[in-house]
Amino acid sequence: MDQDIRKLYLFHLFLSVSLTAVGSFLFIDRLFLRLGLSMSQFGLIKGTAFLVPVTLNLVLSPYIARLGRDREIVAASYGLRVLLPYLFLLLPWLPVSASLLTLICSLIFMFTLICPVVAHTSLSSLCRYHFPQGKLGTHMGYILSLMTVPSVILAVPASWYIDLHDAGSDSRFYGAFLHVFLVTTLFILAGAWFILRLNPRKASAPRRRRPGFAEIAEPFQNRSYRVFLHASFMLSMVGTMITAFINPYLLGPQNLSMFQISLITVLVSTMGVGLRRLWGHLCDEHGGKNVLRISVVGVAVALFVLTGKGLIPVLIYAVMAWNVTEGLFGVGLFTGQQYLSLALSDGERTNVYIAATSFANGTGMFAGSLLGGFLLDWLAGQIRADQAAAHYAIYFTYCALLYLVVGHFVTALRERRRRVRSTELVLRMYRALRSKMRR
Repeated sequence: MDQDIRKLYLFHLFLSVSLTAVGSFLFIDRLFLRLGLSMSQFGLIKGTAFLVPVTLNLVLSPYIARLGRDREIVAASYGLRVLLPYLFLLLPWLPVSASLLTLICSLIFMFTLICPVVAHTSLSSLCRYHFPQGKLGTHMGYILSLMTVPSVILAVPASWYIDLHDAGSDSRFYGAFLHVFLVTTLFILAGAWFILRLNPRKASAPRRRRPGFAEIAEPFQNRSYRVFLHASFMLSMVGTMITAFINPYLLGPQNLSMFQISLITVLVSTMGVGLRRLWGHLCDEHGGKNVLRISVVGVAVALFVLTGKGLIPVLIYAVMAWNVTEGLFGVGLFTGQQYLSLALSDGERTNVYIAATSFANGTGMFAGSLLGGFLLDWLAGQIRADQAAAHYAIYFTYCALLYLVVGHFVTALRERRRRVRSTELVLRMYRALRSKMRR
């Protein structure tokens, strides 16, 4: 394996460990629930925090690209990403009103997310430069596994440790969070060491005119990429309507502990290691559009299953599309999006194209967070108090129907690949999986 590719792999490995708690919605949502925030407050905090970073990143992307400092930007931004969530642990001791608490949480979350959004653009440019074009999907499959599996494995003992202090005083509870944050933070130092020793990108084209609005608008004027941005917006909106509120549902009406949720996550993510490689290979062979098309339908079916009562529907949903990015079809959905964001971008202006994708995703997350939060609170007001989980079942049904609508945007994607029927793609996936299992 090329030395630079190995360094990228190791950086993602150590980054994943450092984000075990500070980068997990499960841990942050648990903090928000302890602070007594409602679902509409959840939506406001997450929605505003998503929108501002992606807008700022889009405006800055041409200038950042010309700095030629992608390695330094990645190291510094992810370092701040790991440190800023410590501020959440100070909030319980501030004598503030509920509205002011929501505003402070929004500001902390917003500045926390600015860092990885900016870093992701530079990191994607480095991956686009160092990964061979014909193996882009395969390498992205490995990278996504390294970004997911280590953190979810470590989340099991970390969540168990926090559950032990859940019934205790605020000092014990938030002290447990501090211990987890401190241990995982150390790994970002090792990640920074590897990324800073990566060979920098070399410009293969002469210096262009000074960056301006025209360059920022270029991805939106590119017809093929514009269609992908439309699909990304819709996928992010509906996906956030699920991921932003799934943990309150599991911790609340389903009465699962953080340890149990982490255990399910690690089991599904372990299964996802092989699935990411498989979906990445299918992206290289059949294109991201075909992969997205079948994955959207699979995630919608999984959400219909989640509306059932008891633990069994939760487990079936986990196997099919846990958190929309894991499970059989969740991995395909996420891998297909990541593949297309790089494959359809202009190799000379990857920073700007990835920033445009982040902007589309961020605006979708903003819309999904606000819509989901207010819709859940409204549905809760229409349901009898003795039916604690009924409004969630209705809510997830709406989300499943929205995913089927999003399928229309996916079919409009402009990729130079032959359309593969869903049955044919499923059959090829089964054959590839069976072949890997026999080795």
